[in-house]
Amino acid sequence: MFDQVPNPIPMASVLGDIQVLVNNVPSPIHFISPRQINFLIPKATPSSGDVDVTITQKSTGQIVATTSMSMAGRIAGVLHAFR
Repeated sequence: MFDQVPNPIPMASVLGDIQVLVNNVPSPIHFISPRQINFLIPKATPSSGDVDVTITQKSTGQIVATTSMSMAGRIAGVLHAFR
């Protein structure tokens, strides 16, 4: 599951049956492991304020983790680890 590598471009929005949603918009995923997910923020995401990030198991729709993230000072991508 964690050894799948996406094609470089475009990046997959589902990797290892995991999907990252930012304000309910699927995000390109670069890397996943049991303790870390690297993903890009979708272009349509507001550049200020807070956004909701939801990690789901795509095949079942089960929510694995959720968080709110401040967009203040963010650039092209985000690395966020759920513990």
